[in-house]
Amino acid sequence: PVITEEVTRDLESLIKARIQEGRFDDPQRMAEARLAREGKPMEEEELDDRKSKKGLGELYAEEFVQAKSQTRPGDANTEQQQMRLECWELYRQLNARLDALSHFDFTPVPP
Repeated sequence: PVITEEVTRDLESLIKARIQEGRFDDPQRMAEARLAREGKPMEEEELDDRKSKKGLGELYAEEFVQAKSQTRPGDANTEQQQMRLECWELYRQLNARLDALSHFDFTPVPP
């Protein structure tokens, strides 16, 4: 619908009429409706209100360490880890030599 002054007035009058009649059409919560149908009492969840001994940073650090320390399926084999480390070392050596060659200043002697 297009919003015009007439539509706005009609909507406002409808809202005022419902308030005067006491029809608020409050939504029922899903849990309350389900429990009313099933006839079971609602269980209250008990919350712990004691202060934690650890700070938030410590909790995040522990989660990070646990996530990093979990073994991945490919890292379980120690031979594979050793080969991977050896490959990385060879790659680093190759990069060091290439860097040395690319930064070597060579100026040819004029004939």
